[in-house]
Amino acid sequence: LRAGDHLIIRGGNWTDIGFETAWLRFRDPTQMGSAPTGASGTGWIHITAYPGPINGNAIEDVHYSTPANSKGGIHGPGSAYYGTTGEWVSISNLRMDVNAAATSDAAPINLQYSGGHWRVVNNELGPWPSTNAAPNNSKGAGVSGHGDDVKLLGNHIYGMACTGALENHGVYIDSGGSNWEVAFNYIHDITGGNLLQIFDNVGLAGNNYVGFPTGWAGFTGMQIHNNWFQASGKYGLNLAGGIVSGAIWNNVVVGAQYAGLRIDMISKNIDMTIAFNTFYDNDRLQSGSGNAQILNTWGAYNPTGTIRISNNIFAAGPNTLKSSSFYANVGAADTYINFTHNLYWDNSYGWGGFTPDATAVLGDPKFSMPGGPGGGDLSLQSTSVAIDKATQLLPFVIFDDFTGRLLRPQGAANDMGAYERAN
Repeated sequence: LRAGDHLIIRGGNWTDIGFETAWLRFRDPTQMGSAPTGASGTGWIHITAYPGPINGNAIEDVHYSTPANSKGGIHGPGSAYYGTTGEWVSISNLRMDVNAAATSDAAPINLQYSGGHWRVVNNELGPWPSTNAAPNNSKGAGVSGHGDDVKLLGNHIYGMACTGALENHGVYIDSGGSNWEVAFNYIHDITGGNLLQIFDNVGLAGNNYVGFPTGWAGFTGMQIHNNWFQASGKYGLNLAGGIVSGAIWNNVVVGAQYAGLRIDMISKNIDMTIAFNTFYDNDRLQSGSGNAQILNTWGAYNPTGTIRISNNIFAAGPNTLKSSSFYANVGAADTYINFTHNLYWDNSYGWGGFTPDATAVLGDPKFSMPGGPGGGDLSLQSTSVAIDKATQLLPFVIFDDFTGRLLRPQGAANDMGAYERAN
């Protein structure tokens, strides 16, 4: 494979294994795409399903299954070849699952030690019903890894399971990642871990290690928007050590086992915005590390900067622990978290008000059909207290809602949560 090449795969069920027990792994230093200039020998390496003449000219079903005792999938170069191969790669229209007895790091798509410029678009990734016990448990995700300038768009990721430690996530962005866009994905039934995790696993921020980017200060420019996240074995959105800057907006997070939003950040000069999201029916199981819809844990490291949590809906549901709460700080200082103009609903469990948010709206958001098939319809009824109660006092303007079809605002002001109600 060379810059500008297109690898077109015909339909069928594939289980073959190439180098280092993977289906395709970038280990040849010449396997490198480049910025497309229009000149011969430049451009992306594009891996996609054949848009064949069968099935009414529909895209063919290219189905890869990682076999037992293998890593399988499409993987980055690994530390030995970091910076020499496996960049400017696009993967689309594939269906990939993983055998329960596959090895650790068998993620369908694993950008391991990739320098960046990957596009993962319109793939079906899952299930991965891992039954391996530690130390060979899953330790992966539907999409996992590193890299700068990565886009995960329109993927269906589901069925990530795990035994023992819950380390098999929907999406896992690891040390060295920056400028990721995770958007328009459907990520659900991640019983083995978090729906989305961002975590500096090796402590790279502020350090230089062989096989990793040098001078990496932490996760910057992270954009998470217009995703439906549903049903996890752990947290919903797990924002862990190493995060510096980014924005999370227009997402739905429903049915997380623990907090829908976990803040586990230790960076200096944080600049994060979490706005216009809907969190519903999360925090369902008693936890030894604190129960709440929003959980702050690592404040003892004295992070600095600001996390803006604005214009969201945090609503308990029928499966939420009655003993839960809107917010729990089990770390130390949390003065870097700024709550403004959020709606809080305790499902009549008696949690009271929420003093950290002086502009809080309390009351039933009146979702159209919560708990229905596929997680229900969490758009707003006409009598919702969320309507016209949000602001755009943010570092950037959010022009539309979760559906991508309605502009904000539709009425006198913006509506809280992921959905804007049409006039």
